Amino acid sequence: MTTPAVQATGVSVELGGLPVLRGITVTVAPGEVVALLGGNGSGKSTLVRTLLGLVPAQHGTIELFGQSIARLRSWARIGYVPQRSPVSQSGAKVKEAVAAGRLARRAPFHPPRSAGREAVARALAAVGLTDRSDHRLSELSGGQQQRALIARALVGDPDLLVLDEPTAGVDLVHQQVVARILSDLVGAGSAVVIVLHEVGNLAGLIDRAVVLREGRIVHDGALGTLGQAHRQGGGHEHEGAPDAPELVRGPVER
Repeated sequence: MTTPAVQATGVSVELGGLPVLRGITVTVAPGEVVALLGGNGSGKSTLVRTLLGLVPAQHGTIELFGQSIARLRSWARIGYVPQRSPVSQSGAKVKEAVAAGRLARRAPFHPPRSAGREAVARALAAVGLTDRSDHRLSELSGGQQQRALIARALVGDPDLLVLDEPTAGVDLVHQQVVARILSDLVGAGSAVVIVLHEVGNLAGLIDRAVVLREGRIVHDGALGTLGQAHRQGGGHEHEGAPDAPELVRGPVER
C-alpha cells in the first residue's frame, strides 16, 4: 500500500479556550487533490495549519508521509502557500522570494548552486513570472504576488502542496495558472490540499471535497456526490451539512 501524504486521526484543536476543530479524521493519498470547503469559521484554515504543525493539536495524531509531525525531518517535501504572507509586501525581488523556498534544501550560509538557480527559473516560468523576476514583490499586482508565493512553494519540488485560498480575489488568468500547475503536480504524483473560496474551473481537478462545519467534517467524498448525499442523508454527510449545489457552483463564505 502507498503511504498517505497526510493522515490525521481524531484531531481536535482549541484556540483561546474555544473548540475550533472537533475530532477531524482525514487522509490524503499521493497524487490526490483534496479541496477543503466550508463556511466562515468552519475551521478550514486552522485545519491546514494544524496539519503542517503551525497550530498545535490538543488531541489526535497527524502523520505526513508516514511520520509524525514531531519526528518529520523532510520538510522540504512540503510546499505551503498561506492565505496571506508578509513576504508579498517586502522589498525583496521576486526571484529572491522564490529562491527562499529552496532554503530547506541548502546548507546554511552556502550560496545557491546552479541546480537551485535552475529550479527558481522553472518555478517562475511555471507561474508566468519570468519577465518579473527582477521586480520587487511590492510592484506586482495581487494575483502576481500570489503566483510568486506559489512559485516559492513549487521551487522545492514538493510531494505535498498545501494552498489556502489561492484563487480568492484574483482574475481568471491567475485561476487558469493555478489549475495548470495543480494538473502538472498531480501528474507527477504529488498530493494537493487546497482551501477554496469557490470551486470554479478547478472542479475537474478535485478528487475529493471535504466540507467542514463548526470544526467537524460533514462531507468527505467526490464533488459529484455532494448533492446526492445532501438529499439522501447518506454517505459521509451528516445533519446540518451545507447546501451542496451552492458549494460546487458558487462562492463559499470564508
